[in-house]
Amino acid sequence: MRIFACSRLLLFLASLTLVTAPIPAGAQYLYLDLDGDSLNTSADVLSSLVPVNVHVYLRTDRNRDGSTASCASGQHPVSVGSIEFILRSTGGAVTWGALVPGNLFGNAVHTARNATDFYAGFFDSTDAFLPPGRYRVAMVPVTAVSGTPLLSFATSTSLSAAYLTSFGSQCRGQDEDHTLKLERDWQDADGTFGAVLAKVKGTVFKDFNGTSSGNCLLDAGEVGMPGWPVTLDPGGPTVLTSYGGSYEFANVAPGLYTIHVAPPSAWIQTCPGGGASQTVIVAANQTYSGLNFGVRTVNSPPALAPIPARTAAVGLVTNQSLSASDPDNNQVTFSLVSGPSFASVTTTGPKSGNLRFAPQPGDVGTHEVQVAATDGLFGAQRSASVNVLSATGVGVPGASVRPPSIAPNPLNPAGVLSFTTTRPGWVRVALYDVRGRRVRTLADDRRSAAGYHEIPIDGRDEEGRPLSTGVYFFKLDTDEGSQFGRAVVLK
Repeated sequence: MRIFACSRLLLFLASLTLVTAPIPAGAQYLYLDLDGDSLNTSADVLSSLVPVNVHVYLRTDRNRDGSTASCASGQHPVSVGSIEFILRSTGGAVTWGALVPGNLFGNAVHTARNATDFYAGFFDSTDAFLPPGRYRVAMVPVTAVSGTPLLSFATSTSLSAAYLTSFGSQCRGQDEDHTLKLERDWQDADGTFGAVLAKVKGTVFKDFNGTSSGNCLLDAGEVGMPGWPVTLDPGGPTVLTSYGGSYEFANVAPGLYTIHVAPPSAWIQTCPGGGASQTVIVAANQTYSGLNFGVRTVNSPPALAPIPARTAAVGLVTNQSLSASDPDNNQVTFSLVSGPSFASVTTTGPKSGNLRFAPQPGDVGTHEVQVAATDGLFGAQRSASVNVLSATGVGVPGASVRPPSIAPNPLNPAGVLSFTTTRPGWVRVALYDVRGRRVRTLADDRRSAAGYHEIPIDGRDEEGRPLSTGVYFFKLDTDEGSQFGRAVVLK
């Protein structure tokens, strides 16, 4: 039973009674006794139509084979501070009587039942722990009313997904919650004896990568899904998966069966594919395992972040990082849908990519690119533009007769832009970064004289801050046309 700071399931120390009768080496860990000898033997069989007192025992100092029980998660003793258990009837119908706590507990007991399952949890407000030993937990009268039912301990129940077969202990357990859970922290549990027919079992797991549809096996990192309903047809019960996502149908008669799950809203079944059931042909005295189901949340498309406009130049490689998000945390792959031949896209991480421009002579001008991001099922697309400048600085036909130049180039960090115009008129010079953002207007004169011009570059942006080291582009606009060029700032 899970132990909480404000309310934990604990045994009443005031009425605890340690069973001291001798136990053979094969003593049980958690077991049922029906004939009153405090042991689990072949004599522990339900009688038809006769109420039988079913006693529940817990032993924490020994395992089923008589070996000494120990705490796998540390040096703490395998003590008992609380207990809960689920009894299940298979192979026939039973009626459950009123629970009678053993001389171990107070009256703080919670019970629940349905046609096949009986749950009991014992709790108290003290912080006491019983030392390792053997304890009689409770007795419940059970009557077999039809068939040949067997009683066994279950790890989950449709009564409530919160119910387990477990006990609180000073031993921390695998989940570090001081709760030792059947089939997770320990395995030894025995029910009644009878003609065991067959067992059918498997796991419902979260299929993170969606690649399990071929074999329906858990891949590395995939986890079981507790509390999922699994149904055996025909005539079988519906059970809930346990803490680790496992389920089991015991005492199954020979025949052909189908097993299926019903994913809740916003979940889909990945394996078997198409929401199909698992099918099994059952023979007597056999165990059929690995009848698994993979599930995952309904897929949502990824979101591709906007791609800014870029400026590139002939002979220069320009890179633009790409990023996307995915509501299902799936890996995203990037690709180029359309664009010029000098553009390419690669995937660099689970949700990152790179858009690369490597223009050549003849690529001068403005181009559009279309980029896609996909999670394998759904995708998203974004478009962006790239403006390619020539290596000589001429980017638009009809430019003025002499191209501008910068000296020195690279700038360190200042320099002079020089150019010539053939007639008076408007002259405007602006400096841009590689993203196409204007960082400085160097000149803007509506009445500039014709002839030779020099425009100083002081290595600062519009706000007076020093320009960072890197590549920049300038644009010269005159009444004779527009020209482009490249400048490099080094420090």
